[in-house]
Amino acid sequence: MLLIWTFLAGLGLLALVLLTGQAQLASHRNRCRQAWAGVDAQLRRHSELAGTIAATVEPHAGATDRPTLQRLADAREALEHSSGVRARCQSQRVLAGCLQDVLDLRNRHAALAVNIDLARQMQERAGVVAATAAAQRQYNEAAEQYDRMLKTLPASLVARMVGLKPQVRCSFDDKDLATGGGGG
Repeated sequence: MLLIWTFLAGLGLLALVLLTGQAQLASHRNRCRQAWAGVDAQLRRHSELAGTIAATVEPHAGATDRPTLQRLADAREALEHSSGVRARCQSQRVLAGCLQDVLDLRNRHAALAVNIDLARQMQERAGVVAATAAAQRQYNEAAEQYDRMLKTLPASLVARMVGLKPQVRCSFDDKDLATGGGGG
């Protein structure tokens, strides 16, 4: 009889340990999801602002500038239709590069160099870039905490049982947003 009670107590303890691990993982995964939602909201803001900037530039653009504007429109659409951290970050890098090409048109069109609306939009973009970089850092920190949790007991037992994988990091930075660079 004592053996049965010991077995049941051990089984209960194991269940408690596994439930604790599952709760820890769920909590950290929810933090990652919330942090990614913040990044995603900023990516949408950046894309919308890119559309506004394109609309401001378009009346001043010549025939040779149309492909640059079209590439930006295509990049915005690609970002809109991408899903997942890796794909959204890659689409954002492409969008940032195309937007920089559109902004570079200021050097060829005097009217754009002094356009007050464009200057205001560029200032707004600086705020969006800063907010996106902050959201990205928050997401990457949450992902790092989640990944550490995957390696600690009791969460690591649950992670192995259900096949959980580490979180993908957001791989652009504020320089990439501002200039379209290739981030790591």
